[in-house]
Amino acid sequence: MMRVLLFSSLILALNLAICSGYDFGTKVMADDTDMGMPLFDLPGGWTVGFWDTGTPGYDQADPVYMQVAFSCHNMIVSNDVRLTSIGNHSPGSKVTFEDIDMNKPLTPLPATINYLNLYGSSAYDLDDPVYLHLYYHGRNYINNHQEQDLDESSNTCQNEKADPVEIEDFEMRLPYRGGISMPGVSCIEFTDGYKLLVSDPITNLVPKKIGMWQKSKIEMIKGAKANYYHILDTWLVRIAPAEIDDSCLFDEDARDHDSNYAPMTTFICTNDIRLNRIGNLSPGTKVVDFDPDQNKILSVPALARFLERASDTARIRYQDRNGNGVYDYADFLYLNYPSGNAGDSVVVNNVRLTPVNASPGP
Repeated sequence: MMRVLLFSSLILALNLAICSGYDFGTKVMADDTDMGMPLFDLPGGWTVGFWDTGTPGYDQADPVYMQVAFSCHNMIVSNDVRLTSIGNHSPGSKVTFEDIDMNKPLTPLPATINYLNLYGSSAYDLDDPVYLHLYYHGRNYINNHQEQDLDESSNTCQNEKADPVEIEDFEMRLPYRGGISMPGVSCIEFTDGYKLLVSDPITNLVPKKIGMWQKSKIEMIKGAKANYYHILDTWLVRIAPAEIDDSCLFDEDARDHDSNYAPMTTFICTNDIRLNRIGNLSPGTKVVDFDPDQNKILSVPALARFLERASDTARIRYQDRNGNGVYDYADFLYLNYPSGNAGDSVVVNNVRLTPVNASPGP
């Protein structure tokens, strides 16, 4: 009799573990059933886009999707993950062939994932909500009736008085690989993922494009002591003392040259998407005017970037539920941060980007 009771209790516990589910936007806790499950990289990475359902341009009404980068970029396809709701489809659900949004046009949405440091701790923790943050915003945002090449965006400065940046001014410098923490030292990061340690209060953490060298963009980050230049996809860096650098990026007239395509700030913007619950605001909802989290300062560098390089999305990983070695409908998706190393597993504070241990469908 005792054996029967023990066996029944074991079966009940297993059933509860199997049936228990975790919603989209929840964070992994130490005793969760998916803790420690292996995660896999997606060859080619991920992109983010929106379905323009009404007024041209990205706005509050447009649903947003995460898509396999090598999929058909100009339309929504099966297994794309909804980051916002549409109809009776909730955030985190996957597109199927019968759904209303299947094969609808998909417009690229340059964005990053950043977290809001709610209580001023020294690092990302369980209390910090995560957002999909627009990389460019403005009333003439990218839409189906307007072409914009991110490589030639308004980050290019138009002040003809600015001195040209010469390749002779750059030096080879190894990127910062992590593992060092010193008082008064900051880590700055450019859009290709190149990181640099500087002992300088940074006044603008967002890289700005200031020119080209051969076929590579040159970006600059502004500091109080110096301005930091980097040629993307190289280890070439230039550090110019701020007092002698007259880059037009800091000329107010030049900055207003194309204000409709303002580069991202580190502030939460209208139509950014919450990927976690914050207060009574649900994951998968968009920030609107006068929301309590609007204009709060986001932490940088970004946890993931949906811009130009697949490596920017390496922290988005999937759990291969059916063991077939490819990402498909059965698989769960995570923001694998902290951690984020190849061949890693689910850890505490990872964010579930699909429901887990429950159907990720409609």
